[in-house]
Amino acid sequence: MAIGVIVAILSPLPSFWLHPLVIHPLTLTDMAKRNSKTAAQQCRYYEVDNIFVYMVETYINGNFETFRRLYHELNKDARRDFMDFLLSE
Repeated sequence: MAIGVIVAILSPLPSFWLHPLVIHPLTLTDMAKRNSKTAAQQCRYYEVDNIFVYMVETYINGNFETFRRLYHELNKDARRDFMDFLLSE
């Protein structure tokens, strides 16, 4: 009975109002890409003390895609520093 009431109420409304809402996840094209950032900039952006430690923990936890994205966001010098960090630890 309630469904009949709802249909009667909505029937005079335009048909596009009856379509369910579709929520699309954000893709990389929707968000600004982060690349060529220094380690200090990454620390501020991700609110961590040491981005290199955060990246290693991300990798150890099995979040390989996140690690890959973090690595590619670094600039050339920061990538070199990260490799030095890995070899020194």
